[in-house]
Amino acid sequence: MRASGENCRAALPPAPLPIMLSLLRLLLLTILAGVLFTWAKPADRDGRFEIDEVEWMTISIQSTRQALGEVSPFDGIRATPYRDEDGNPWKVGIHEATFGFMNPLLPKLVFGGSSLLFSHNEYDPAAFPRFAKEMRARRVERAKLAVFPPLPAARSIVLLLASLSAALVFAVAARLGGPLAGALSFALFVLSPVVSDHATRVRTDFFPMTFTLLALWLALLGAKKLGGASERKPLLTVLGLGLLAGLAVGSKLNGALLSLMVGAWILLAWLEFRRESGSSFVRGVIVPWCVAGVATVALFATFSPHLWPAPVENLGALLESWDGNINFQKEQYGERLGRADSFGEHFSLSAKAFTGDYEPLYALLGFPLGGLLVLVGSIVVALALWREECRIDAKLVLVYLLIAGLGTALWLPFGRNNFYLGFAPVVALLEGLAIGMPLLWWQQARGKDLSIDGVVD
Repeated sequence: MRASGENCRAALPPAPLPIMLSLLRLLLLTILAGVLFTWAKPADRDGRFEIDEVEWMTISIQSTRQALGEVSPFDGIRATPYRDEDGNPWKVGIHEATFGFMNPLLPKLVFGGSSLLFSHNEYDPAAFPRFAKEMRARRVERAKLAVFPPLPAARSIVLLLASLSAALVFAVAARLGGPLAGALSFALFVLSPVVSDHATRVRTDFFPMTFTLLALWLALLGAKKLGGASERKPLLTVLGLGLLAGLAVGSKLNGALLSLMVGAWILLAWLEFRRESGSSFVRGVIVPWCVAGVATVALFATFSPHLWPAPVENLGALLESWDGNINFQKEQYGERLGRADSFGEHFSLSAKAFTGDYEPLYALLGFPLGGLLVLVGSIVVALALWREECRIDAKLVLVYLLIAGLGTALWLPFGRNNFYLGFAPVVALLEGLAIGMPLLWWQQARGKDLSIDGVVD
């Protein structure tokens, strides 16, 4: 059996680890990242407790109770999220305060389910400003007490996702650029200020991030199957990618970026292996696109019950309302945090992720090295496209970097730090590859094999 997908170490005698050892390494790295995130969490947790956590726990408990049949998840919801046929003020408050209507259910069901496991199914309207305007400071304390029992469990779920993302960053970088690139990318991701600050908070951003990195890892390991050059059920790999894409967009709307990546990965894999596979465009691209698309749409619909009554109309209203709420936030916070209304402003604001306070090397050393390393990393990945032994890996990784990086940059509305989380894996991979991959090539030129991965196909 040969290693799944040729990579930059394929020119040397292969030394693949058994799949169980590769998974064990992933587990150990996840544990290590979890320990590091826990050690580095903000010391003033109580003082920095965010109302976002209270609101997300509250809406998660309420949504889970609805999903279990207490109330229909889309009962009374019309095309606009701010008005309900039954005039239910609780629903209106959720929609106005937390984007509850505008996010799919998966994270809510996970957080709410963890709450119910602890026999905690109560929520307090004080979590939402419109129901407790007169309470002001007391509102936070009262709402915090209402969701505190299951809060550590919900934070642990986010910690697990952030830690698994760190391990996957290592796996992707090591596959393309060797163990040093993997170690550097892992460290840079863990040390990223926005990641370490939010890895122990209740955040939904890590759901689509983890599913996207899992999908990239699966695509790299199954590139030959994805391109039809393997006899081992290529459609199962395609289906897996489609399901991960459905979980990503079923967690948060910007998870839809993974759908674009999956489509591009399928096309690039077919172009790379079409001569070896002999498959036609219809069989090698159109059919996999349809399989992945159906899986994605099915999961997105499952976790978006508010769209069921009128999917097209309600999706349009959802996007319109999301845009309205973002504009409201930009007016409220933009002057203090910076705002983006034009392409230039979007990319200027995004530069903080590569050269400013949110870039890990700058945060550690105080020197603006991030922009240079990101540029070098981009050049190195581009050069890998010309190396036959790692061309397909470089193509798949490049698609991820471009879509995740540019997609986050074009969406970034203003400078709230959790909005920069989408950049974190991109920065970590590019900076780690900028250093690790040239050293790997140099070692290869000297006839030394530093290979540490290679999952048996």
